[in-house]
Amino acid sequence: MKLEKWIGMTNMVKEFTDDQLNLLGQQVVEDWQADLITREDWERRTQDGLDLAMQIESAGDGPWPNSADVKYPLIAYAAIQFHARAYPEIIRGNDVVKAKVIGRDQDGSKQERADRISKHMSYQVLEEMTEWEEDTDRLLMMLPIIGTLFKKTYFCPIRRRNVSCLRKPLDIVVHNDAKSIEDARRVTDQGIWLYRNDVHERKADGIFVDEDIMYEFDEEKQAAEQFLEQHLWYDLDDDGYQEPYIVTVHRASAKVVRVYPCYDKEAIIVTKDGKLARIEPTQYFTKFSFLPSFDGTFYDIGFGQLLAPLNEAINTNINQLLDAGTLSNMQGGLISRGIKIKGGKYQFQPGEWKMTDASPQDLRDGFFSLPVKEPSAVLFTMLSFLVDAGKQLSSVADVMSGESAGPNEPVGTMLARIEQGMKVFSGIHKRIYRSLKSEFKKLAKLNRDYMDDEYYFRVLDIEQVAIRADYNEKDLDVVPVSDPNQGTDIQRLAKAQALMQVKGAPGINDWQIVHNYLEAIKIDNIEEIHPKEGKEQAGQQPPNPEMIKIQMDAEIKKHELALKGEKQAAEIALLDAQIENTRADTMAKIAQAEAAELGPQLEYYRQFAGQLGQENDMMRQSMQERMTDGNIDESGMGGMEEPSDDGAGFQVPEGVPAELGTEIPIAPDSGADLPGGFDQGGGIVGP
Repeated sequence: MKLEKWIGMTNMVKEFTDDQLNLLGQQVVEDWQADLITREDWERRTQDGLDLAMQIESAGDGPWPNSADVKYPLIAYAAIQFHARAYPEIIRGNDVVKAKVIGRDQDGSKQERADRISKHMSYQVLEEMTEWEEDTDRLLMMLPIIGTLFKKTYFCPIRRRNVSCLRKPLDIVVHNDAKSIEDARRVTDQGIWLYRNDVHERKADGIFVDEDIMYEFDEEKQAAEQFLEQHLWYDLDDDGYQEPYIVTVHRASAKVVRVYPCYDKEAIIVTKDGKLARIEPTQYFTKFSFLPSFDGTFYDIGFGQLLAPLNEAINTNINQLLDAGTLSNMQGGLISRGIKIKGGKYQFQPGEWKMTDASPQDLRDGFFSLPVKEPSAVLFTMLSFLVDAGKQLSSVADVMSGESAGPNEPVGTMLARIEQGMKVFSGIHKRIYRSLKSEFKKLAKLNRDYMDDEYYFRVLDIEQVAIRADYNEKDLDVVPVSDPNQGTDIQRLAKAQALMQVKGAPGINDWQIVHNYLEAIKIDNIEEIHPKEGKEQAGQQPPNPEMIKIQMDAEIKKHELALKGEKQAAEIALLDAQIENTRADTMAKIAQAEAAELGPQLEYYRQFAGQLGQENDMMRQSMQERMTDGNIDESGMGGMEEPSDDGAGFQVPEGVPAELGTEIPIAPDSGADLPGGFDQGGGIVGP
């Protein structure tokens, strides 16, 4: 299969005819130009936002030369505020990348590999990839203005290491209707400008084809030539299925200088009978988004597009106020020709008087000042409204920049306002977190493909090793150390302080609690102060085994007492249930006796009801006293007599036949008062 043959080739140009390459080069240039047209409006609005953020002066747009041309830094202020919050969250000391264990880790080997990967990749991005931290710093400053930025991650054969460089959105061209960069049919990097020396180096390394190129500029001009690197789908093996490739073309001549397979062996998926099913392309670009576009198009928006109209209105308002003040201070007007005075400009120093031949009457009648008003208070009020609206839209109110709303504002109220203001930034931080995770996954894949079997590096003057085989497993996930779910610095500190209160409790990881607290208060040398190997190395003695046994015995005794209390409560509940059953049975028999009209026997049964209430109260009181004294039987109710066989739970009074213990008819017309809970008609009136 040709696809497998091409894997690993630095340049595939020699595999194709000149006609194929010419057709391919022309198509790359035409598709690039077509994609540029789809994003013209976004590109124009982005450039306007950049001009406002950089406060570029207008070219003679005022009402007179040197008129006011102030650019209010609304967009720049919003971008600086965002950068100040986001940058410390992403770069936290020496820890940037973290490997998470997926699934169970029975012997701890997964966590050991995760620790090696975390330390190695953090070292890579901060020390080995010298451009990464600086580009990330620039990204967090540019992203809130432009709205969309890209990182290009690849293994550079010239530098012999991984590279993840920042690419401006104006350099990366994608069709604006594409759903995502992974689903785009082509991605063109138009920002590759190479001098002839650069082209010569690439030819020597075999990256570019060693053929003549019709350059756009003469060699004497020493000008850089533009090359287009397009990641596209194209059918080069004539099997009817388009494969992913990276094609580099000289823009002016449309000459193809390089063709590279944008896939690896694992990406080729075949059916059971060995036929090609699909190919998963290798992703080199990572898109960073600030705010998703409101119309769902590919290029997202930032403060540059969102605040540009409002910023323009603020600029116009300020300049009108300044120009009005200029006209009011430097008055002009008309002079009558009849006045004996030279025309032109008259400049006066403070306290200076100039002589003239004109009379005072002539001076009063010969000068006419233009009707100029002072700066309008309405415009000044409108200016305050526009500035406040811009700050609210960009979530950079005074409280968010560290200023209090008043000297008497409670701390809790201010924290709540800051928390509410951070909601917008928290959503943006999550998008950046998602993009960083994608970038780190690309770096991990490059380590798996290109890293030496064992790579030694030094962190804090300690030599450590990273093993290439660690990156071959799929039971680890690489994520940024920064977590948007952890909240602000104040929130993390509050959580860490709350956890310190439960330090030492059973089942609590004291080491992790102390580690989180040291991170919250931003201690740099945490590993030296609080090593992970154990408390012994942190200057603490191991716990005494005898003390552990005493603590365990105390816990067991406490649980036994709790169980005994639960048993006593259960016995009281059982007694109450038996009393209620006895009471209900008695009521039923009274009703049966009344229905049978037994006459005098009703008096005896009324005595039973009275005796029932007294005996029940005495039994329950005696039970509670025995439980309080601790004399209760372990087997149950502790000496309490079993209920009598009459089914009513009390002794049958003298004179009443024993066989009436189950059915005792009572006459309803006895005329005597019934026990509590019954009226003379046999109805229930109370509990």
